[in-house]
Amino acid sequence: RHLWVTALSPAAEMDEATLTHLLEGSQKLSAALRSDAQLPTVPRSLQQIESETQALAKGRAPAAQTMNAQTARFLATQGVDVAPLEYSSASLIAAEVGDSGAGCGGTGWSEGESWDIESLLEREQQDILFQVVEQAKQQVLRESSSCFWNSFTSEWQARKPRIIHRLSTRFPSASFSSAAGLRQAVPVSAARAAGIEESRSGNVAEGVLDQNAISRSRVRSERAREYGKCFDKLLSLRANPAPPSPFSLLSELSKSAASADGSGAVEGSAAKVRSCWDLLSTMTSHPSVASCLRPLGRNGVQPANQAPYASGEQPLRRALVRGALRHLGTQRLEDMTRRIDAAKGDAQRGGEAGVEFDAAAMLRLERRGVLAGRSKDTPMSRLTESNLEPMWQVVYLCVRCDDFAAALRAISAGPGAAAPPYIHELLKIAAADTEPTADELSGAISAAREEYWEMQDMNEYLQLLYSSFAAPDPKVTLEKLLPSRQHTIEDWLWHKLSMLYAELTAEIASKRPARTDALSGLQTLLYDHYGEAHFSKGRASPLLFFSVLLHSQQFERALAFLYGFPAHADEAVHMGLALMHEGLLHSGGEVDADGTVLDSTHQPPTLMLPAMLRRYVMSWAVEAPKLALQYAWLMRGEPKVREDLAADLLMACGKPEILLEKEEKLNFVEAASKLRVLNKLAHRLAKQGLVTQAARLLFESSQYAELSELLQEHISTQLAGSPDRSSAAVLAPLRSDALAFLAHWERTEPSRAQQLGSELHHMLDVSSVLELADSWRMHRTSNVPQNSLSSLIERIERLPLLPATMDQVQDKQAEFRLLTPKLQRLMPKLIESAMEALHAKYELLKASHIRGLPQGGSSELAELRARASALVAFAGMSLWTSAEVLGQRQLPAATSQHLAAYLANMT
Repeated sequence: RHLWVTALSPAAEMDEATLTHLLEGSQKLSAALRSDAQLPTVPRSLQQIESETQALAKGRAPAAQTMNAQTARFLATQGVDVAPLEYSSASLIAAEVGDSGAGCGGTGWSEGESWDIESLLEREQQDILFQVVEQAKQQVLRESSSCFWNSFTSEWQARKPRIIHRLSTRFPSASFSSAAGLRQAVPVSAARAAGIEESRSGNVAEGVLDQNAISRSRVRSERAREYGKCFDKLLSLRANPAPPSPFSLLSELSKSAASADGSGAVEGSAAKVRSCWDLLSTMTSHPSVASCLRPLGRNGVQPANQAPYASGEQPLRRALVRGALRHLGTQRLEDMTRRIDAAKGDAQRGGEAGVEFDAAAMLRLERRGVLAGRSKDTPMSRLTESNLEPMWQVVYLCVRCDDFAAALRAISAGPGAAAPPYIHELLKIAAADTEPTADELSGAISAAREEYWEMQDMNEYLQLLYSSFAAPDPKVTLEKLLPSRQHTIEDWLWHKLSMLYAELTAEIASKRPARTDALSGLQTLLYDHYGEAHFSKGRASPLLFFSVLLHSQQFERALAFLYGFPAHADEAVHMGLALMHEGLLHSGGEVDADGTVLDSTHQPPTLMLPAMLRRYVMSWAVEAPKLALQYAWLMRGEPKVREDLAADLLMACGKPEILLEKEEKLNFVEAASKLRVLNKLAHRLAKQGLVTQAARLLFESSQYAELSELLQEHISTQLAGSPDRSSAAVLAPLRSDALAFLAHWERTEPSRAQQLGSELHHMLDVSSVLELADSWRMHRTSNVPQNSLSSLIERIERLPLLPATMDQVQDKQAEFRLLTPKLQRLMPKLIESAMEALHAKYELLKASHIRGLPQGGSSELAELRARASALVAFAGMSLWTSAEVLGQRQLPAATSQHLAAYLANMT
């Protein structure tokens, strides 16, 4: 028994201590759970919280354990449901840890570790905070990126023209330096051209255009090469006027676009481009338009010097609207025929000829076999025994296809008295062989408007016909008139132009200025209200908006818009040239600093077509310089615009000598314009230091007076502008060429050479004196310098510009005032060289006189002193004038000191 008690007593004592400890802990926990209990605060910084969270995340999480019995009993006494708590704890642990056992070396949770619920909740809070911050960051990045690209897209349209302009202004110089440098390495001088007969023909074969240059190109598209053939034909007709012929540039270009189908700059654009050319051709081909553009009955070849803009008159604008309607009608008929041919079974098109039968077949195709419904306001038209269709729908489609005669036949096949009188009258006027005048139509339009407002319960297609022919309500829309029918942009535009035609007819017939111009209103609606975004979503189809602008006669805006797309820029240039030739384009001016090619500050807007043409032709002018010259000569209006453009192009391609070809090869260039262009080219070559090439151009074109001026300017600039005393010797080859040129000029044009060549003679004499002076200075230290000095003195004495005695000073000063600035600015260097030579001669004679040599006579010394005194007296006025010519405010001090010192030593 004693052993038994001894063995049990330690266990009993341990149970009692454990229960006591558990009771004390439960009392403390109960006190902590009170709402008014003050819990101790544990201060933690954000950095500490983050470090502890990371340490907890990296540590091994304890394995999920079940509650022991004591904890379960205590929580049960407190009214806590133990089972859900145990399940949620285990699920939280599993969700938090996941595969962390593998991340911790695959050890799993040990049995002895405890679970910290507070760390788990703190970690969950940190994860939620991290997710919120990450989502906010991503949202900010998305909004920032979207804002940036929207801003970039809106600003790109303004930046792109400036970039293109800067590139185009830099390209010509690089092109010239690379292309012209090699060809001009061996220049042809004017003297050789004067003395050698074969050089008159020169190396012209180098600049001759290959006959197949139009059909071969590495830069231009196939369609552009076809356009070049049309322009070549136009220039040939200009140079060789023929009897009036039906030549139409726009018609020829439209055919060229059709022949080059499939070679569009962008795939799928060829048909749209051809449609735009067809539109322009249709708008200008009708006799009513031709009579406005060519009132004198000329043929289709417009002279280059005629005023190029004449599209401001209302009759012309009305005729152009009629041409646009005709084009839309042709398009609609072609589309309708194509759809009928593709579904002949549903269309049931018979073999009858006439657009009214096509219209009836189109209606059957739209119904897909459903019989036409009848109503009291829908009269039926029986075109054949088995062909019964709603009359006004058939009439509308005939009018939409611009076949008014077919519309009349459809009305005649309907019930009697079904057509209102004035609608029938308008159809008869429109179906006439000749285009009705505004006076003929205005009365019927006014009566139809009154008839429209008097009618009630009208068929919707009849309402549309009234709106198209008479425009009783110009603000009504096509969707409101025909809400049940789907409309294309062409249908909508046709309705707008039809109402515009009626309004313009009424305005012209009234002979009174309208408060608002109907055409201007439509142009504002299309360009300002709707704009590009309405017709070309995302700039995906620029040719659609371009076509809309052409239909509304906004040619300048249309071409400027299309030019902004590099793939269609060449089309814009060619259409601009064609419209300018027809007198339908207002162009001129230069590109602004921002690169825009349209000036909208005035009405009509001004298109910078010369700048567009220059930029386009520069890209291929090297491969076809003659064709580039032809493009420049397509510009109508002021000759200066063509001549400046031609000079720019020929300088860019490095072939200015192409103008020296035979007359028959450049017969489209007028003789006077050719001389002016050659003169411009010569001066530009001279500014680049290519004086010999410039002299050749002037000599080959027999512009001798201009060549004389060029040589004087170059020699004077070299002598007066260079401080180097050897500059005169450098000009020796050019001076010999100039002497040969003077001899040739005096043989061919003696009177003109005597009148205009004296200045060049004086310039060559001065240059010769300065060259001898330089040579004498170089050999002054030799043993026999007196021979060169004597030659210099002899040349000075023969020079007619300097006085020999005091009696000649006033006369020479009067002659000096009449000299050109080119000679006047050389006087300081000439007088100083003359005084230096006289002083050296005086010193030699004086030394000889002292030594008693016979050549030291006093009379010769006195003569030298007298000549020197005359030079100083002459310099009193001439040097001041020379200083003014050179842009100096006072006489050069060195020249004055040298003259004074020389004269002092000679007295």
